[in-house]
Amino acid sequence: MSPDLIITEVCKFYEITASQLRSMETRRWIHARWVCWYLLYNFCDMSGREIAQLFDCTHKAIWKGIREVGYRIGGDPAIDLALRHIKAALDAHELARLQRRIEQILGGQL
Repeated sequence: MSPDLIITEVCKFYEITASQLRSMETRRWIHARWVCWYLLYNFCDMSGREIAQLFDCTHKAIWKGIREVGYRIGGDPAIDLALRHIKAALDAHELARLQRRIEQILGGQL
């Protein structure tokens, strides 16, 4: 799974642009950033430093966001809803990618 795909799906869910997501000037989209960082860490195996470079912030901020999402899972309906919907969208992308790969292998016989 690519970081770009995760960023795209987070932006779709929160109805913001990638620039807004990456903007550290406002707390308005803080939950969107935290969810994105959590997903990048857990689905792309990115380190806190790699995510920090992508978002032009400190790795301490990244770890705070990742921990916040972890703490809130199961207790914050907004975070749970975001994760559920974004993970479903990412799963759909992965399934489509695998179906295309199978068709390539089998020569389009599906």
